[in-house]
Amino acid sequence: MSGGFASTNPTKETKEKKVDKRGLLGLGIAGHGFLGDGLHGEVALGAPVVAGAPLAVAAGPGTIELGRHTHTHTTITRNIGIPVPHPVGVPVDRPVPVGVPVKVPIPVDRPIPYAVPRPVPVPVEKTVAIPIDRPVGVPVPHPVAVPVVKPVGVPVPAPFAVPVVSKTIIADHGLSFGHGSYGHGSYGHAYANDNNVCPTFKDYYTMKNNSNCWYDLAAEYSAPEIIRLMGYPVSVYNVQTVDGYLLTMFRIPNYKNENSKTKKHPVYLQHGIVATCASFLGNGKNSLAFVLADAGYDVWLGNYRGTAYSEGHINLTVYDQEYWDHSMDEIALLDLPANFNTILEHSPPDSKIIYIGHSLGTSLSLMYSAEYPEMSKKVIKMMILLCPAYTLTHMVSPYRILAPIGDFILDSIKRLRLDRIVSQAEEQKRLIVPPCTESPEMMQNCLQWYNLFYGRNTDLGPETIPVYFNQLPGGTSIKVVNHAANLVLGYFRKYNYKKFNNKLYGRDHPPEYDIKKIKVPVYLVYTTQDWATPEADALNLWRNLPEESRYGKLKIDRKAFNHIDMVYGRHARQWVYDPLIQILNKYIKS
Repeated sequence: MSGGFASTNPTKETKEKKVDKRGLLGLGIAGHGFLGDGLHGEVALGAPVVAGAPLAVAAGPGTIELGRHTHTHTTITRNIGIPVPHPVGVPVDRPVPVGVPVKVPIPVDRPIPYAVPRPVPVPVEKTVAIPIDRPVGVPVPHPVAVPVVKPVGVPVPAPFAVPVVSKTIIADHGLSFGHGSYGHGSYGHAYANDNNVCPTFKDYYTMKNNSNCWYDLAAEYSAPEIIRLMGYPVSVYNVQTVDGYLLTMFRIPNYKNENSKTKKHPVYLQHGIVATCASFLGNGKNSLAFVLADAGYDVWLGNYRGTAYSEGHINLTVYDQEYWDHSMDEIALLDLPANFNTILEHSPPDSKIIYIGHSLGTSLSLMYSAEYPEMSKKVIKMMILLCPAYTLTHMVSPYRILAPIGDFILDSIKRLRLDRIVSQAEEQKRLIVPPCTESPEMMQNCLQWYNLFYGRNTDLGPETIPVYFNQLPGGTSIKVVNHAANLVLGYFRKYNYKKFNNKLYGRDHPPEYDIKKIKVPVYLVYTTQDWATPEADALNLWRNLPEESRYGKLKIDRKAFNHIDMVYGRHARQWVYDPLIQILNKYIKS
């Protein structure tokens, strides 16, 4: 009988005994779900029942309770325990006398059903083997060999290990220095993605399913991510300049390096105009930063103020016009010393920095060492200048046409308060990247357009274009660009403030940076196909350097190797980096 009490003698005729109409005593209310589990107890009768008062039968485990406002009509049989199928509520308007409590056994034929919580199945993660044909983008606790069927990033023989991040450590170095350290994995990358680069423009039309194409992480990730995913440790340093700018440097440390010579000579890489340090990371394992790291050097990648990785300031934001009011002077004389101090603080005692700059990065080192000849001699071991930019009167690039009107352009931009729009990396990319990556035809057209500045004959392949536009443009103050225009006009001097020169410099014209004061060994690397910093200008720099500072020069005489190929060229490692490693190793041993 569902929810009821079974009779002890079900075959025997039962007779109902009703309480007088002054009130009713209700038992057998299991149909209402109020009975506890396993009711085998006894019911006590005989207490007065008051209308609206709770009616309870308390007898150990068989206790029966009726709520304060429950009025239940229940028949009581001779054998007690056969409830009415549907209890009927009966109003009670006055107390009903009940006899002296008498214990009455309530037999039941089975326990009363009672709902109890049931175990709930919980899904448990388990390892599932999944066949794959390329690295899987799931971090794993340790390097796992994954077979691949085509090159990923930089073509390498399959299989190769997938790098993983083992830990993250954040350490406070005081003042404004923040330092994050990431684990060291194996060569390759930890993510499986769709193809994003192809060796020919035609291949881009069917890139997704084209076996000639592959995935290059440098076309998608930022500088520190590229370093980590390529299997190298990376540390991040935030450096504050004396005028409040916050710069970011990335470091590829060689903690396990036992070579005391390379340990004591950290290498600092400085990018060129409208670029970032990522340009030293865009060629896979053949990138300059990784070639140096593999040779045992402690590599530091700098980003000067106003570029994508160094947009901070203690008081200003990029939306303040004052933030963009800086020239090459502030970068060379404030940013570089701040970065050098940070590097030496985290290097062995008596360490000296090997400076490697590209394009505008070479100009900055010349300015610094000319302005601070004694200090630079103590801090810098050697300067290697890739595509050196001193005076650029032989520039072939059409850019030279804009140099004479640079001041007019800058004044117009300032008047319209467009400083940020033309200077910030985000805005530059918004203007340039979408159209230049819209189609293979546009990619090719943009490459040709850029080569009007770099040089017509390039070693940069179609597979590098997505990488290039992921990393460039990197931002630079328009005032810095205008200052660089002075080089095209034949001046290597401080910024020209015109009517304010007398107040700032005590003279009508800005002072020159006298490179004859330089006391640091200089090594030049230039190419015959460079339209931005031509061979003739590189040789002019060589002639004007003090004889004791002329350490050497390397001429790249190739039919297709221009200004940008020094960092992105297919043969940059073969023709430039490997020879430089030999020169560096020889020099630091002397």
